[in-house]
Amino acid sequence: VTFVVEDEEGDPIAGAVVTLNGVENTPGDYVFEDLLPDTYTYTVTADGYQDASGEVTVVDADLTETVVMTAVEPDTYTVTFVVEDEEGDPIADAVITLGAVTNDAGDYVFEDLLPDTYNYTVTADGYQDASGAVTVVDVDVTETVVMTAVEPDTYTVTFIVEDEEGDPIAGAVITLGDLTNDAGDYVFEDIMEGTYDYRVEKDGYFPVEGEAAVEEDTTVDVVLEVDDTAVTGPAGISLSIYPNPARGHLHVESSLEIDEIRVIDMLGQVVYTASVHGKQYEMNISELMDGVYFIQVTTAEGVATGRVQVNN
Repeated sequence: VTFVVEDEEGDPIAGAVVTLNGVENTPGDYVFEDLLPDTYTYTVTADGYQDASGEVTVVDADLTETVVMTAVEPDTYTVTFVVEDEEGDPIADAVITLGAVTNDAGDYVFEDLLPDTYNYTVTADGYQDASGAVTVVDVDVTETVVMTAVEPDTYTVTFIVEDEEGDPIAGAVITLGDLTNDAGDYVFEDIMEGTYDYRVEKDGYFPVEGEAAVEEDTTVDVVLEVDDTAVTGPAGISLSIYPNPARGHLHVESSLEIDEIRVIDMLGQVVYTASVHGKQYEMNISELMDGVYFIQVTTAEGVATGRVQVNN
């Protein structure tokens, strides 16, 4: 008796085990020889298929018995990852690879998994990579992954402020990005990688603006030019006008009490006036057109005039 074992599509199945009247052949051996005439009961088993059984009657000739086996859909399971930091807070947008499958960022569920042991890796910005293995047997699995935060690299930005002769200038005020140091403090620490705008200001000098690209500890050289046109007026009046160039607001400080401030354009027209009665004054210049203006400050000792560039 020779068995032909095939699936429902008519394709042969290799490796099935056929048992005929209690005699079990090795997997894939479908031929039983030296059988006497009789009726024999058989069973056929194969991984992934429902068992098949039946009878074959041997009378006076060799027989071929075709057995069609029905495929069994294997049980599959779901693995769900819970990704959190060391404080137990959830981490969004991690990328998980389980076996040979990588989900999109933030997708922590893997479905239709056959029983097996799967290696996984988990990556997330700002955290050390995590890895491990999860074993799927006969139930859905939830795997918790705790990720360790990575402290970002930071750098030191040091400014060297000099005049046109190469002599150091003390007491300048430097703004780097959103940080403004005290006057004379030229070192910014714990700065993350990036490109930052900076501004360097010092009374008696034109301010300097620029950009600092920070990828490592960085030194920025700044040369300030003397502002020898900023103030004219009677001896004894010290006038400070900043920032220059100005945008939106302008600060005026005088060594003497200010009675009145006037802003005069290049045509000689007074475009702004205010009574002050103090040594400091802040004016809103957001309505002024871009250009050069003269700031005229009247005190009890006389009038001092400064010049400012407005860039609104």
